[in-house]
Amino acid sequence: MTRMTAHSTQRCFFAIQPDAVALDDLIDTAGAFRRVPGIRLVSPQNIHLTVKFLGDVEASRMDDVLHAAALAVEGIDRFELNINNTTYLSNPRRPRVVAASCNLPDMLAKLVDQMEDTMHAIGFAMEGRRYRPHITLGRFRKPPPRSAYPLPEPECPATGFVANEMVLLESHLQPEGPLYTRLAAWSFE
Repeated sequence: MTRMTAHSTQRCFFAIQPDAVALDDLIDTAGAFRRVPGIRLVSPQNIHLTVKFLGDVEASRMDDVLHAAALAVEGIDRFELNINNTTYLSNPRRPRVVAASCNLPDMLAKLVDQMEDTMHAIGFAMEGRRYRPHITLGRFRKPPPRSAYPLPEPECPATGFVANEMVLLESHLQPEGPLYTRLAAWSFE
């Protein structure tokens, strides 16, 4: 585990970041959406697969979070994550997000379950919906105007990568988009 500094309250989440080849493929795919009105593409350095969103975490709880995450990654082997298409999330007629869909390998499902359990044990809310692995490529500031329909459906090249670690990221919300700071990382076996 690698650890960096903490502030009094941090907006945090756990994620898996793609390798350089998959990241390039995802950046190329996202570029096809550049002309869709009202979309803000995710900055390349912020592209990730969310494992568990925590929200605001007080500094006094950070040691518990780090310990719980270390427990959750026990028994997690490296796994291949396949990215196979793009999709619009929320309501297809009024989308809020464009994302690259991913498979749900057994190790990722196990990791998500263990993260839910260990974080719930220290007081974080359980996710109220089924886990749907995806990598957000862009967000709509507001739903696109009707004149933008039909929305493009660029093909995502069949790509993937071996997930070999989970990271804890802090999100600093800014007008031009979030800035993520890596706080800690845990390697898979």
